[in-house]
Amino acid sequence: MEVLRDALDAKLESFTGIASIFIKNLDTGQELCYNCNLAFSGVSLLKIPIILQRYRQLDAAPDAETLSLIKAALTESDNAAANLILQQIGAGNPYTGALQVTDFVRQLGLESTFLAAPYDLKEGIPLPNFSTPANSQTAFNTEPDPYIQTTALEMGLLMEGLGQCAEGVGMLRLIFPREITPAECEDILNIMEHNQVTELLEAGMPPGVPVAHKNGWTGQTHADVALAATPNGRVVIAAFLYQPEWLVWEESAPLFADLGRLTYRFFNGETE
Repeated sequence: MEVLRDALDAKLESFTGIASIFIKNLDTGQELCYNCNLAFSGVSLLKIPIILQRYRQLDAAPDAETLSLIKAALTESDNAAANLILQQIGAGNPYTGALQVTDFVRQLGLESTFLAAPYDLKEGIPLPNFSTPANSQTAFNTEPDPYIQTTALEMGLLMEGLGQCAEGVGMLRLIFPREITPAECEDILNIMEHNQVTELLEAGMPPGVPVAHKNGWTGQTHADVALAATPNGRVVIAAFLYQPEWLVWEESAPLFADLGRLTYRFFNGETE
């Protein structure tokens, strides 16, 4: 894995911001942590645990309205749809729903991930006091949103759990064996394969490789987490890029694609 780390170092040499990456081949167990424990704004990546918590509550397949909201949240990154799901989770109160999602990820052992308020509805809400292992370190500062945070490691582990759950194993099945089923995890991944944003990690993969991913961004932070079914193993990549003041899309999008390409080639060799 040091070969891959060296390749990432070379690719990121000209990037003047902060990069955080977690990579794991689920079939071989090989993994790489590249500043992967840093706190970042959780952006729309936190829609994954929102959807998982909603499925956890359901005793049957989601009705048409809920399924439409789930698809909008995961494939269009629709904040309003995510907030309506939080409202369902919280029995009518999206703020209660957000705290239930935080409790859910805590039960999974993800100590640096939390959601303190619905998307775009922070006005009038006191600043939360979530002290986590990630936001307590002082070596790097990515100015994470105080209301929604995570790390590349924890989003990668969550995506790993989702991929394993679809096969009937992993932490989601271990902790919630009756509440989250393999069929539900497979449904979520199938929806994420239809993400309308294709310029990030997926852009570095050869055509025809199934990639389930969720992206998110603010002006300073761009992020993407993906599960790619490559010929030599299912590979999870979680990547965050931060640039003070403003991160330019024309700089970050090709860099994400390069990260996806380097990772794919490391595990599968060159493509035609």
